[in-house]
Amino acid sequence: MRSNLEGKISVVVGGFSKVGQAIVDRLSAERSVVIAVDEGLAVSAEAASLRAIKRHLLEDLTDVHEVQSTLKQIESTYGKIDILVMAVDFRENSFRANEAGKLKSLLIKNVLPVQLFCHFTVPIMKKRKFGRIIIVNSLKYLGAPRSFGYATAKSALFGLTRALALDVVKDGITVNCVVVGELEELVCVANSEREALLKRIPVGKIGSVNDVGYAVRFLASAESGYITGQLLFVCGGEHIHVSMSA
Repeated sequence: MRSNLEGKISVVVGGFSKVGQAIVDRLSAERSVVIAVDEGLAVSAEAASLRAIKRHLLEDLTDVHEVQSTLKQIESTYGKIDILVMAVDFRENSFRANEAGKLKSLLIKNVLPVQLFCHFTVPIMKKRKFGRIIIVNSLKYLGAPRSFGYATAKSALFGLTRALALDVVKDGITVNCVVVGELEELVCVANSEREALLKRIPVGKIGSVNDVGYAVRFLASAESGYITGQLLFVCGGEHIHVSMSA
């Protein structure tokens, strides 16, 4: 059966991270033309072997001119951008709260790329009166120990999603957020800590990056056209313990 993503042009920013790779693979499997964008320093040997994927390496995802130039080049090559997935995730787990430089870095690297790519992609999508923007976020936006700066940055993406959704809804563009909990490929804890972690997750298991790929695929599809400004939690129900309103 033909996929409704066949022939769609998808840009996945942060596409060489483990989560990004899973999204790239899922959209590619649906026959979307996928362009993976990331910073050159962020590309691992594993990511460099991505199959049949167009790649754009930027020196800095927060550089206005570099972002604009990249998106213009993609539009010039493919004539459109249908789907934008922002899978950028910058963490600094060892920072101390009084290290202002690292706090600033967490904000800039997690938020500014999303703002810039959305800002320059929306006009391209408006030309065709169609677009899907999907922002990958972390469950830690709700607050977590030792995540002062990180949670602050991720909370900003919550507001960004809803505000942008309202701004572009009349142009046939939807904007949604996939909120990600613990993932097997990213978890690095001792067995005792793992048991405690599993107790917090109602489904009783840790998720996979593939689960994120499936969620993004749905929000990128034609079937999601009546959904915008929403958060889709991919966390095994963990958010039930911490939020009654999101």
